[in-house]
Amino acid sequence: MAPEPGTILAVGTDVGIAARLLVRGGVLVEEGPTQHAEAVERTRELIANSAVPAIFEPAFAFDRVLMRADILERLPSGGWRLAEVKSSTRVKAEHLHDLAIQAYVIAGSGLDVQEMQLVHVDTSYIRNENGIDWQAYFDREDVSADVRALLPAVATRVTEMHAILGMPAAPEVQPSGHCFSPYPCEFWDRCTADKPSDWIIYLPRLRATAFAELVANGIESMRDIPPDFPLTPGQRRVLDAVVSGEAFISDELPEALTALGPPASYLDFETFSPAIPCYGGTSPYQRIPFQWSMHHDDGAGEVRHFEFLADGDADPRRDFAETLIDAISRTTGPIVVYSPFEAMVLSALATFLPDLSGSLCAAIDRMVDLLPIIRSHVAHPEFLGSYSIKAVAPALVPGFNYEDLHDVTDGNDASAVFYRVASDRSLPEGDRGRYRRALLTYCSRDTLALMYVHGRLANASRPIVPYRAGQLGDR
Repeated sequence: MAPEPGTILAVGTDVGIAARLLVRGGVLVEEGPTQHAEAVERTRELIANSAVPAIFEPAFAFDRVLMRADILERLPSGGWRLAEVKSSTRVKAEHLHDLAIQAYVIAGSGLDVQEMQLVHVDTSYIRNENGIDWQAYFDREDVSADVRALLPAVATRVTEMHAILGMPAAPEVQPSGHCFSPYPCEFWDRCTADKPSDWIIYLPRLRATAFAELVANGIESMRDIPPDFPLTPGQRRVLDAVVSGEAFISDELPEALTALGPPASYLDFETFSPAIPCYGGTSPYQRIPFQWSMHHDDGAGEVRHFEFLADGDADPRRDFAETLIDAISRTTGPIVVYSPFEAMVLSALATFLPDLSGSLCAAIDRMVDLLPIIRSHVAHPEFLGSYSIKAVAPALVPGFNYEDLHDVTDGNDASAVFYRVASDRSLPEGDRGRYRRALLTYCSRDTLALMYVHGRLANASRPIVPYRAGQLGDR
């Protein structure tokens, strides 16, 4: 099954396929992952054919290790150049280990691997209007010396891995931050299923050394943390809220909220950073804003909703900026956001669009960030240490949630879905329309969340009207 377009896996696949354009005349081993024996045999045939200059996705088996390389190029000397393609922007240590085990298996299969390359994305490349120059897009780094330095240890590592695979049960490994480095582990949910709801890992910004100390003392639940264990004031507030089961709201919160109005606008952006740039004048992984939503509360009972979503066919930045400036011009009061992100996006747009710089900078001047206010003055047992708006809004606002959303449920989904809309010209019109509706609903829900959370905190002593999906611009 092909990866869903726009996901990290799909990005790597797209970049890997594009890298084949670097080598003319290469032949793809088309046998899939369930046909490894056939792929190995096909690879042998292509190696034996001196007219084949390169092999894409060659398959090898040695020392009970099965592997597929990205590119294997035939050298004039009779040896081979092994190339690993990554969608990253630089060589990383884990890439060298990937190449080392590939070189070990290929050499064990009888080939002379003389050179090893890491092919990665060059972020200094700028796409022109006529398409992508793949030779300039990719950076091919020779890492032969680094990989050779790792090769002597590979056989021992393979033996150790086989020993682990042969164990009757998986080894006991305490889940922690290491499960996300260098990549998130796909078994995280499985390995943490029996952890308590108040697991200590949910304490915000808990240092790895503090986490390790608590684990070493057999402590997993926040409720079991000793009273004298050193925590930051923010961590202590979270702990107290979880243990007591009661929300904490500081006496200073009303004063902290005075800068937020009403009247007030509530603003959220969505952006994507395609590895393969979609528009002329843009670079790999450059952040491109494509959508905004804004709810405006005039303080007298009227709420208006403004929004913009690009069609994806052309660089959306000018339309994004101009429509936003027009909407903001029809509002008064502060613009409430939930991170410095929106200000950073507008600052970049002001540089890119100097004729709009004054209006964009004026919008930045009106922005007030609600997140640090909540983090400093509020703790709730249902936050479970998270100050994401997706944790805060459902905890503070009765009935508010994101559970009815489909296709787009977070910012990563939004980026992936828009990338598909912008890059896949074969996407059926029905799917395109469904994705656009999902994007509009999701972004609108986030600005509604900001408005409702602000209203809840500003009127903490009074009941708030429960949220109902479908109101105030929500779909």
